[in-house]
Amino acid sequence: MCWSPSSRHRLAPPTTPAASIDWPRQPEQVADAAALIRADHAELHAHLDHLRALADDVEATDGRQLRERLEHVIAFMRDGILAHAAIEEATVYPATDELLRALGGGTRTMALEHELIGARIAELEGLMAASPYDAAIRTELRCALTALDVVLRGHVEKEEQVYVPLLAHLTPAQSETLATELRRAAPEDTSTERRVESDRLAAALQANVSAVPATTVSA
Repeated sequence: MCWSPSSRHRLAPPTTPAASIDWPRQPEQVADAAALIRADHAELHAHLDHLRALADDVEATDGRQLRERLEHVIAFMRDGILAHAAIEEATVYPATDELLRALGGGTRTMALEHELIGARIAELEGLMAASPYDAAIRTELRCALTALDVVLRGHVEKEEQVYVPLLAHLTPAQSETLATELRRAAPEDTSTERRVESDRLAAALQANVSAVPATTVSA
């Protein structure tokens, strides 16, 4: 089996229901929010490794066992991951918003995702160079392609839903400057499709400024 209940955060054996994930507790110690979050994320990373293992086993696992493992995965995703996300949205994110308003750096998470995307691409390049493309390499390729697809779709969606609407608060002059920089940043030898996309983003920026009253943003 892919899952092993080595801690209270791990999934129970297939014959028992999955338990909701709990925040680690530090009895008789001063509460440290950052340490609590990091400890919880460390537990989640172990489960992400299990997800990758399950993806690798999909083609070789018989139907009954595959269904059991998938049921276990989905139960943990709903009772563990989504519960974790709800806790963060109710507690960590509001506190972080206050800090970002005071300290800035709100786009650092997106820049970090760019680094992760670069790492995924490098992983895919390494697999592409392998020879021959045996069954194991093909499985790795499938996983790498799937992971890259997921992170890219999620990243673009966050930019579209969160950051692009914020640009409507730029003044017309600031929006025009940013649109010019977008066009200038496109490589000279880029594809027609990429230039069309760059122009589309620039036009969207200029169109959005009329939708929301402008707020001067210092450079």
